Amino acid sequence: MNDKNTPELNSTVASSLVNTALLSALIPKLAERALLTEEDTFGIYDDALLALEKMAANAANEDMRALYGEARKIIEDALSLTPRRNQR
Repeated sequence: MNDKNTPELNSTVASSLVNTALLSALIPKLAERALLTEEDTFGIYDDALLALEKMAANAANEDMRALYGEARKIIEDALSLTPRRNQR
């Protein structure tokens, strides 16, 4: 990867971190308040994994595919904590 940090890159990364933090807090909170079922929660994580697979398949280079792989691991870890996944 290019080691140059540009304001645009920093802004994009910061925005992504904000989105990630908000969603990772929101999904369990909605489930905790029974606004999402366990099935809904599982489905959200599962759909996110599928979206990452599609993005990785279209990635411009190996560095980008590696980033999608890292993102996938984070979601898989969260998914492993859902009750439905633990029952498998």
